[in-house]
Amino acid sequence: MIRKVATDIARDYLNNFQLYNYISSIGSFGKIVFRVAENNVLTPSEVGMTIAARVKQHQRLKGEDVTEHLTRELRKITLPIKLIRDLCNINETLNELIRVCEVGEHYPLILGKKKIGSHNFRIENFQAKYAKTDGLGNPLVMEITLNLQEYIEDIERTATEELVTSEGTTELKDKVIKNVNTKIMTTLKGGRLW
Repeated sequence: MIRKVATDIARDYLNNFQLYNYISSIGSFGKIVFRVAENNVLTPSEVGMTIAARVKQHQRLKGEDVTEHLTRELRKITLPIKLIRDLCNINETLNELIRVCEVGEHYPLILGKKKIGSHNFRIENFQAKYAKTDGLGNPLVMEITLNLQEYIEDIERTATEELVTSEGTTELKDKVIKNVNTKIMTTLKGGRLW
């Protein structure tokens, strides 16, 4: 009982300082900071990354299929984390995850003091299960698996260059049409076509 009270007082005191959140942190996703702790609290037990390419297969008659590379797929990352009531507020963290997922917020994913990828990530979905509960059904330990997907905010479009025309110049398309018309006119001047 005394240990729990001392833990709560120390946590309340240290939560007043932003540095405490980042001293033992191994990464973050928005307001959620992943920490190294004895009992794996908010520490990903493993990090799974899916990287794939988008390809199209074209079938040919009497020949082998041809594969064409289109682009890369969005990266997906899986982060299993564990929440323990004595070391973090499970309900607050769960509500924050639900809010971020449902609103569609996206943040940079930082692991090992390095940003993963060049774009932000969003929570595609997550699974939460109660590993242990107290006598009233309140969670003591909750295991959460976050499924993150890369989020590309801006669509990069190639800029279309406007053709600058001035007097006495013509565009290539106009030159081709002019040449075709000139050939037709010279043929017509030569006599009948039929």
